[in-house]
Amino acid sequence: MSTFLEANDENPNPLDWTKYVEPKLLGVTEFYKTINMSRAFQIIEYNFGEDSLKFQAGIVNPDYPARIKQRQFVMDIDASSVGAFDFQEMITKVNSGHDRVQEIFEASITDVTREVMKVVKDDAEQ
Repeated sequence: MSTFLEANDENPNPLDWTKYVEPKLLGVTEFYKTINMSRAFQIIEYNFGEDSLKFQAGIVNPDYPARIKQRQFVMDIDASSVGAFDFQEMITKVNSGHDRVQEIFEASITDVTREVMKVVKDDAEQ
Protein backbone atom coordinates (compact mmCIF):
# COMPACT_ATOMS: atom_id res chain seq x y z
CA MET A 1 0.00 0.00 0.00
CA SER A 2 1.45 3.35 -1.00
CA THR A 3 0.05 6.70 0.08
CA PHE A 4 1.12 10.05 -1.32
CA LEU A 5 0.21 13.17 0.64
CA GLU A 6 0.53 16.65 -0.81
CA ALA A 7 -0.39 19.55 1.43
CA ASN A 8 -2.21 22.48 -0.09
CA ASP A 9 -2.67 24.42 3.13
CA GLU A 10 -1.22 27.78 4.17
CA ASN A 11 1.84 26.31 5.93
CA PRO A 12 4.97 27.31 3.97
CA ASN A 13 7.28 24.86 5.82
CA PRO A 14 7.80 21.77 3.62
CA LEU A 15 9.08 19.80 6.64
CA ASP A 16 6.07 20.40 8.89
CA TRP A 17 3.67 17.48 8.57
CA THR A 18 2.36 17.44 12.16
CA LYS A 19 -1.14 18.33 10.97
CA TYR A 20 -1.35 15.21 8.79
CA VAL A 21 1.22 12.66 10.02
CA GLU A 22 1.88 11.22 13.48
CA PRO A 23 4.57 13.51 14.95
CA LYS A 24 6.65 10.53 16.18
CA LEU A 25 7.39 9.75 12.52
CA LEU A 26 8.78 13.23 11.94
CA GLY A 27 11.62 13.33 14.47
CA VAL A 28 14.25 12.99 11.79
CA THR A 29 13.07 16.26 10.19
CA GLU A 30 14.09 18.11 13.36
CA PHE A 31 17.60 16.71 13.35
CA TYR A 32 20.66 18.55 11.99
CA LYS A 33 20.47 21.72 9.81
CA THR A 34 16.96 21.22 8.49
CA ILE A 35 17.11 24.22 6.15
CA ASN A 36 19.62 22.28 4.03
CA MET A 37 17.69 18.99 4.01
CA SER A 38 17.25 17.44 0.57
CA ARG A 39 15.53 14.19 1.59
CA ALA A 40 14.13 12.75 4.81
CA PHE A 41 13.12 9.12 4.54
CA GLN A 42 13.08 6.21 6.95
CA ILE A 43 12.64 2.47 6.68
CA ILE A 44 11.30 0.35 9.53
CA GLU A 45 11.06 -3.42 9.15
CA TYR A 46 9.18 -5.80 11.47
CA ASN A 47 9.65 -9.57 11.78
CA PHE A 48 6.67 -11.68 12.94
CA GLY A 49 8.19 -15.11 12.28
CA GLU A 50 6.88 -16.24 8.86
CA ASP A 51 5.39 -12.78 8.29
CA SER A 52 7.11 -9.44 7.89
CA LEU A 53 6.13 -5.81 7.42
CA LYS A 54 8.18 -3.08 5.75
CA PHE A 55 7.22 0.53 6.44
CA GLN A 56 8.88 3.32 4.46
CA ALA A 57 7.89 6.92 5.06
CA GLY A 58 9.17 10.41 4.57
CA ILE A 59 9.76 13.38 2.35
CA VAL A 60 11.16 12.01 -0.90
CA ASN A 61 11.64 15.39 -2.62
CA PRO A 62 10.99 15.31 -6.39
CA ASP A 63 13.63 18.05 -6.76
CA TYR A 64 16.37 15.95 -5.15
CA PRO A 65 19.26 16.69 -4.69
CA ALA A 66 18.05 20.27 -4.27
CA ARG A 67 16.72 21.37 -0.90
CA ILE A 68 13.20 20.33 0.00
CA LYS A 69 10.72 22.96 -1.23
CA GLN A 70 7.52 21.05 -1.98
CA ARG A 71 5.15 19.73 0.68
CA GLN A 72 4.99 16.05 -0.28
CA PHE A 73 5.05 13.03 2.04
CA VAL A 74 5.04 9.36 1.06
CA MET A 75 4.19 6.21 3.01
CA ASP A 76 4.78 2.75 1.57
CA ILE A 77 3.71 -0.26 3.64
CA ASP A 78 4.31 -3.83 2.47
CA ALA A 79 3.38 -7.09 4.17
CA SER A 80 4.81 -10.43 3.12
CA SER A 81 5.01 -14.05 4.21
CA VAL A 82 7.60 -16.73 3.55
CA GLY A 83 6.61 -20.35 3.09
CA ALA A 84 4.44 -22.76 1.14
CA PHE A 85 0.75 -22.27 1.90
CA ASP A 86 -2.42 -24.01 0.80
CA PHE A 87 -5.29 -21.84 -0.40
CA GLN A 88 -6.91 -21.33 3.02
CA GLU A 89 -3.56 -20.52 4.67
CA MET A 90 -2.86 -18.04 1.88
CA ILE A 91 -6.19 -16.28 2.49
CA THR A 92 -5.39 -16.14 6.21
CA LYS A 93 -1.93 -14.67 5.47
CA VAL A 94 -3.36 -12.06 3.11
CA ASN A 95 -5.97 -11.01 5.69
CA SER A 96 -3.37 -10.92 8.48
CA GLY A 97 -1.01 -8.83 6.33
CA HIS A 98 -3.83 -6.47 5.41
CA ASP A 99 -4.72 -6.02 9.07
CA ARG A 100 -1.12 -5.18 9.97
CA VAL A 101 -0.82 -2.72 7.07
CA GLN A 102 -4.09 -1.05 8.08
CA GLU A 103 -3.00 -0.87 11.73
CA ILE A 104 0.33 0.83 10.99
CA PHE A 105 -1.28 3.17 8.45
CA GLU A 106 -3.93 4.27 10.96
CA ALA A 107 -1.20 4.81 13.58
CA SER A 108 0.70 6.98 11.07
CA ILE A 109 -1.95 9.54 10.18
CA THR A 110 -3.92 12.16 12.10
CA ASP A 111 -7.66 12.76 12.30
CA VAL A 112 -7.23 15.68 9.86
CA THR A 113 -5.86 13.25 7.25
CA ARG A 114 -8.70 10.81 7.94
CA GLU A 115 -11.23 13.59 7.30
CA VAL A 116 -9.54 14.64 4.06
CA MET A 117 -9.42 11.04 2.85
CA LYS A 118 -13.06 10.47 3.83
CA VAL A 119 -14.16 13.42 1.70
CA VAL A 120 -12.20 12.13 -1.30
CA LYS A 121 -13.64 8.65 -0.82
CA ASP A 122 -17.19 9.98 -0.54
CA ASP A 123 -16.78 12.11 -3.67
CA ALA A 124 -15.55 9.10 -5.64
CA GLU A 125 -18.64 7.10 -4.69
CA GLN A 126 -21.06 9.69 -6.09
